[in-house]
Amino acid sequence: MRTPRQYLSDRYPWLNITDIFAALFILAIVVLWPHTRVVTDLVVVTALPGSLALILWVLTFSQKARIQIGRRKLRYKSVRRLALNAATVCLPLLIFQQASI
Repeated sequence: MRTPRQYLSDRYPWLNITDIFAALFILAIVVLWPHTRVVTDLVVVTALPGSLALILWVLTFSQKARIQIGRRKLRYKSVRRLALNAATVCLPLLIFQQASI
């Protein structure tokens, strides 16, 4: 029988326990103190790149955007994956802050 920790370490070898606790700590701070200066700055700093990444991810479904991405010698699937990852990391802080207010 495999433990959940073994399953996570097999599935995501780049993820370690320190990173998980750091992310949970930041999310706890955002939820518990949504109006502090540090949290407000953190949310603003992450919301802008997250929003831009989400817009880029949506645009990669357009044929015109795929052509422009190809002209810059990039692969649209890689751009789509990178933009989705950036939006997934950055936007939850904004959502948690607004939900905890």
